[in-house]
Amino acid sequence: MGALDPNVLRQLVSEAVREALASQPSTRPEVVSIATDSDLRRFVDRIVTLMDDPATAVQLRDGTIAFQLDPDRSDSPAVRSGSAPANKIAPLSGIVGEKIINGAEGKELVLGPDAVVTPIARDRARERGISLIRRQTC
Repeated sequence: MGALDPNVLRQLVSEAVREALASQPSTRPEVVSIATDSDLRRFVDRIVTLMDDPATAVQLRDGTIAFQLDPDRSDSPAVRSGSAPANKIAPLSGIVGEKIINGAEGKELVLGPDAVVTPIARDRARERGISLIRRQTC
């Protein structure tokens, strides 16, 4: 038996993760803090990444994936830059893929309890020295 092409394997894993997450609707909106142009750009990048995947695009359109402005403070970054306090970070949810890791500007990303990091994204984060921090509650 021959070796599996890495691209085929990557696609199979991505499809399996998408199917698993599609059966678990999001119950809480993702909290977003937008205070600077950079925060806004990161939020737009997150939306574009979600829209790139047909499954998450449908969830975004039908409201299964929802966003809420941070009620405590709207000046905290969605992606931590290393100097921002950990308790002011809006955790990422859903599928965290390579595009999100490549778009991260800081050295840490905060993951919500329902976030699933793809294997290639985990490898890319390791290569770039980005820590993935799991937050158990939002």
